[in-house]
Amino acid sequence: MNVSKVVISGITILFCCTLYAPLIAQNERGFVSGAAMNSPSSHRSFTELIDGAYQSLSIKNYEKAYLEFKLAFQDANIAKYRNADDVNWQAINNDFGVVCDTLGTRLLSTERHVEAIRYFVEATTPYLRADNQEAVFDITKKMAQISLATNPAPEKYDNAIKKYQDFLTFRRIKDIDLIAQAHYEIAVLYLEKGEKEKSISFLQESIKNFEKEEEKIAIYKKLANFYKYLKEQKGYSNLIYEEATNFLKEEIDKTLDHELKANLYLIKADFELKRGKSGSFYKDYTSAINLFQEDNNPLGAANTCIKAAQTLYEAAEYSKAKAYLEEGKKLITTMKNKNHPDVKHTTMLLQDMLEDVQRREKLETIEGKAGTLDEQLEEQQRQFLTIISLVLMSALVFVGISFYNARKNNKLLHRKNIEIYFQKEQISQQHNNIVKQKDELETSYRNISLLSEIGQKITATLDIDSVVHLVHECFSGLVSTDIFAVGVYNPTIERVNFIYHVENGTELAEHGINLQRQENQFLAKCLKSGRELVLSDEEKEIKSQLFLPLSANNKVTGIITVQSKKANAYSKRDLNLLKALASYTSVALANANAYQIIENKNKHITDSLRYGKTIQQALLPSKEKLESVFKESFIFFRPKDIVSGDFYWFSTVYNKNIVAAVDCTGHGVPGAFMSMIGHTLLNEIVNQNKITDPAQILGLLHANIRKALNQSAESGNANDDGMDAAICVIESISDEQTKVTFAGAKRPLVCIPYPHTEIKHIRGDRKSIGGLQKEEYRVFNNHELILNKNSLIYLFTDGFPDQNGIDKGSFSTKRFENLLLQHASEPLASQKEILRRELAHHQQEAEQRDDMTIIGIRV
Repeated sequence: MNVSKVVISGITILFCCTLYAPLIAQNERGFVSGAAMNSPSSHRSFTELIDGAYQSLSIKNYEKAYLEFKLAFQDANIAKYRNADDVNWQAINNDFGVVCDTLGTRLLSTERHVEAIRYFVEATTPYLRADNQEAVFDITKKMAQISLATNPAPEKYDNAIKKYQDFLTFRRIKDIDLIAQAHYEIAVLYLEKGEKEKSISFLQESIKNFEKEEEKIAIYKKLANFYKYLKEQKGYSNLIYEEATNFLKEEIDKTLDHELKANLYLIKADFELKRGKSGSFYKDYTSAINLFQEDNNPLGAANTCIKAAQTLYEAAEYSKAKAYLEEGKKLITTMKNKNHPDVKHTTMLLQDMLEDVQRREKLETIEGKAGTLDEQLEEQQRQFLTIISLVLMSALVFVGISFYNARKNNKLLHRKNIEIYFQKEQISQQHNNIVKQKDELETSYRNISLLSEIGQKITATLDIDSVVHLVHECFSGLVSTDIFAVGVYNPTIERVNFIYHVENGTELAEHGINLQRQENQFLAKCLKSGRELVLSDEEKEIKSQLFLPLSANNKVTGIITVQSKKANAYSKRDLNLLKALASYTSVALANANAYQIIENKNKHITDSLRYGKTIQQALLPSKEKLESVFKESFIFFRPKDIVSGDFYWFSTVYNKNIVAAVDCTGHGVPGAFMSMIGHTLLNEIVNQNKITDPAQILGLLHANIRKALNQSAESGNANDDGMDAAICVIESISDEQTKVTFAGAKRPLVCIPYPHTEIKHIRGDRKSIGGLQKEEYRVFNNHELILNKNSLIYLFTDGFPDQNGIDKGSFSTKRFENLLLQHASEPLASQKEILRRELAHHQQEAEQRDDMTIIGIRV
């Protein structure tokens, strides 16, 4: 009887242990979890709550951090901290926004939309106070996505559009790029809703804002010529990528500029990847790299490898990203000037990204191991339950030894619980380490992207004032800058001239500092050593000082100093970022200084040429002089450059009117010198020596040019300059007839006899004036014409007929003569205007290729 009671009691105890063991274990786990979660006290001060919030944030306990931030902002004594130097309100607001944003995103991932929106709305206000406009836009997009996912049409589109319109109404939103993106998102929503006119209106606003920022590449990426298809198409997603890809193919086929074509390939690759065509993506990036290599630009090819790696990195294709980065390193090693700042920056970027990718691969390996540990733990739990079941069955079968086995199995259960607990703790620690490494990698990647973007803006600026203002803005956005100054170093006199100096928001006048004085010893030390200097002194008003040297061509050329009233204001991470910015600043200041020197030289040269033009035009016969001699005339004179290699000449000797149109070798300054020589020699031959025979004038002009330029065969002079000319002598025979005697050196005379029914082209001799040839003298031939009253004659150089148009074809002499014949009956002033208009229509955007001279005379 006693034995039966013992057996029954043992079975009952064992059954209860088996039934309640999971509940006990669950309660123990709940106790551990609850102990880890200490709720913040509402009796702590503002600073204690803020410190606690950041401590919670450092261990990723966002729920606790949220409560502590909330209580801190509700503190009754918060007003006394408003103007405190050691309270960075912008950072606090931004971090509180991050906490709310993170909690909302977690809830969004589990489709708890209502709770997620509450946190997103709460994150908006601190983000706005911190001026984190991009974060506000990101939250707006998340809330719009929730509206699209949780509401039926058309309410879901209206609610999503309302989110973006609320974003645009925030007074603190000033970023034109974000405004453009918001307009673009509204345009897409209206398109999906079926309201095309509103979609087009918002899309046009988006394009305008992108153009304000001169973000041409952004227009390609965001819109991709999508606008012209909106009026006709119903779909949006696949159609945009297809039409954008076709548009980019057309642009690639049209352009001859290798660099532009390469950039278009990069944009097209991005679209192909979004369409899921990875093969086209690699082909496009390969084409871009090949184009840079064909242009002998390994730096551009290496940067293209970086862009490909970034895209693949974001798609978690780490091994492929690594291959592109290794290819970029091979390309950069082929460059000779490895000390150039751009080459150094690209090399650093390649190395950092390669290390980042390698860390990512290691991270995946660690996460795989963590997953394996979780599986092992689950297997151990299953084995444990199996053991419990076997023990229960054994107890029922072997009643006699049940009590002994129950005690034994309880001890085993206790040991297994301890082992499982410690295994979970180990896995949790590994998981925290992995998350920390991931955050560090993401921060590093963001810093690299931000630094590259800032560097491009700085080095693209060519005005010194704009450079220093932009650098100040960039530094202020990264670190505390109560004092910021940029100085230029003169080592000869050991003096620094501060061209830009701001203290507490006030810009000071330009001033110099002598480095030999004791109070400037740290400034001198930085400049002479060429290395950055970080100082801290909590006893002074300015507690943190940072000196960064600027260098060009391995020489220290200046300095940037940043100073703060906060202690230990500049961390090692800040120092690395600012050193990179200082390198960009050195390049930008050197570029701006070189550009200013070139601008000054260009202005001096241009002023000299304009004065030369004034002298040259003073020598040309005036319009009034020709009008006083001829019944009707015009002169069409258009130099290619400021001064001209063409000139026209006129004189009257023995009642004979002598007119010449001359085209000298070259144009611009060389041609202008030749025109001055030709003008002087014609005055000497005709006005002084009274020679009026055109052929004889050309012969003497040839001999004198050769003499003036020392072009004899014996001289050994390589100067082959000369001129082409058309000269005619016009003399009246009677009231109804005029005699015209013409001679030409490679230039013709065009004549339209009255009554203007035909045109005559009288060729000159196929000989130039001047140049290197055996004969010292040249004989030219005269051509005589007897013309009726109102006949027309034209002298001209080859500039007008040879001018190219947009189709690359020239205007041509035949077309020129047909135009003259077609309008022969009109006044010569009207003919000049017709020639000007026809040339403009033909030439359009094509560059003028030569000087132009046309003389028209009605006899």
